[in-house]
Amino acid sequence: MLGVNSLVTQNTQLIGRSTIYGQSLLLAYAIYGLWILTVVIMISINQSKKRQSRKKWYILHQRTIFRYLRLGGWCALIIYIPLLSAYSIDEDNGEQSRKTWAWYLLLVGFILVFSLQAFVDYRLAKKRRCDAEEDSVKVQGLLNKPLKEWDEDDVILWINKAKMYRESYFTEAKRHLIEDKLKEAGIDGELLCKYGSDMEKLVNYVGLSVGDAEKVTKELTFLKREDDSMSTSKGEDSMMEVESALVVKGKDEA
Repeated sequence: MLGVNSLVTQNTQLIGRSTIYGQSLLLAYAIYGLWILTVVIMISINQSKKRQSRKKWYILHQRTIFRYLRLGGWCALIIYIPLLSAYSIDEDNGEQSRKTWAWYLLLVGFILVFSLQAFVDYRLAKKRRCDAEEDSVKVQGLLNKPLKEWDEDDVILWINKAKMYRESYFTEAKRHLIEDKLKEAGIDGELLCKYGSDMEKLVNYVGLSVGDAEKVTKELTFLKREDDSMSTSKGEDSMMEVESALVVKGKDEA
């Protein structure tokens, strides 16, 4: 950009929006301006993440915003192709005239590129929603199952997809890190019940960090509490069914 700028400033006959070099300079300014705008927007969103506990729409869609701004930058670079080639220059007087069809073709190309990206994003978002609903059903079925009967896949499903009480700690990256350690150790529901409350064993034998082990043990405490209450509830229901059956039987005998 500095090279084009110095070229234009040294040759005053090249200055102006109607010349190739003048438009090249304007395009260079636009591309660098878009790059600076992208950096500023990403910094602002990252700062908003730290200040706000509730996530705004621009925080949730940060990656999408960055992807479209980057796509706009790449498309702007492509403009140099017709800019430097879609001109006719009269050799006698140096007059420049545009080949308008090239610019229309470029516009159609931009529309197709952004439309294709929007379609891909829509399909991915739809797939994520379907996967989230399916995972929600799986987790709900898992939580209705006694903890001791969980297999290794159930434990991994709980770590990856279940709602945690300390949700802010269990980021996607943190969940995958804990998942790898539990997978290597072959932890199932029975082992989780037996050793999951012991931080020392989680650190020394499973390989979790002290912070991860402390958070997992606390989550497991809540999980066991729910599991015990569910077992108690089922036991009470069974007793009520037995009592009802005995009452009916007594009435029949009477």
